[in-house]
Amino acid sequence: MPDIRQLSTADSDFQTQLDALLAWESVSDTAVNDTVNQIIEAIRGRGDAALLEFTNRFDGWQAGSAAELRIPL
Repeated sequence: MPDIRQLSTADSDFQTQLDALLAWESVSDTAVNDTVNQIIEAIRGRGDAALLEFTNRFDGWQAGSAAELRIPL
C-alpha cells in the first residue's frame, strides 16, 4: 500500500507540492484524453440524449430526462 502524503499549508512550498499532486499529466494518458474528447464531442453533437446516455452508463443512475440531473439550489 502506498504511503499517504500529508501536506501542510504552512509549508513554504505547499502550492508547488499541491500543484504537482494535482497535475493532469501525472494521472492522464492518451487513452483517457481520447475518451474524454469523445464524450465531449458526443454531448456537443447529441446534447441531452448523449448526456443521459453517459450518466446512465458511468453513474449507474437511470435518469429519464436532463431535468432530473438538475441540482436544486
